[in-house]
Amino acid sequence: TEEGERSTKYFFGLEKSRAKKKTINKLNCPDKGALFSQNDISNHVVNFYQNLFRSTDPNTSSIHHYLSHTSMSTLEPSISSSLEEEFSTTEMDAVIKNLKNNKSPGWDGL
Repeated sequence: TEEGERSTKYFFGLEKSRAKKKTINKLNCPDKGALFSQNDISNHVVNFYQNLFRSTDPNTSSIHHYLSHTSMSTLEPSISSSLEEEFSTTEMDAVIKNLKNNKSPGWDGL
């Protein structure tokens, strides 16, 4: 084995066991009964939240009235245009150099 391979295998094993604990194996649905398939569970959850947050009859005049009478902060044009520019290699280098050593830059813990 190469140097560092065992610890990587160990940590991926931990992550895999953690994922098993987070998995929903059964979901009791009032209209469909118990769901066991990951595909069925995922579809049911997605449909539930899509229906929960879907507006069947949005009142567009109220929406326009609210938006036109609400004081919202806006960016100055110069700042707005700078946000649409490509990242420079200098900016990327600065971000990478400021990362902590031996720490993951992401939220996933890997």
